[in-house]
Amino acid sequence: MKRGVFNMTWKQNDRACSGKHRIYLGRKKHTSRLQVKAMLVCFFDHKGIVRYEFIAQGQTVKHQCYLEVLTRLLESVRRKRPGLWPDKWILHHDNALAHDALRVCEFLAKNSITKMDHPPIFT
Repeated sequence: MKRGVFNMTWKQNDRACSGKHRIYLGRKKHTSRLQVKAMLVCFFDHKGIVRYEFIAQGQTVKHQCYLEVLTRLLESVRRKRPGLWPDKWILHHDNALAHDALRVCEFLAKNSITKMDHPPIFT
């Protein structure tokens, strides 16, 4: 049986959307810097990106927000990877608190999603 593994990546970067933009007003050149902080939630497999979402600046990703993301992920897997739907894929998590919340674990069990945990990080 062929299985797909979906990795989840959280990416937060101060320079994710930074860049110099030139504004031309007559003969004068003005340069402004655009500073935007964003968090990217990305689900992908060996074929490419299945789903990505940007989380608003200042929003904390708790289990409620993550459940909404997972709900939209299920729909994306159903549409983009029909051969893996409904039970032929594995979700790989990192060690974020939202991933181990009881409601998230119940949601994954209810929807028959196999979860592969990330190894613990020791400091």
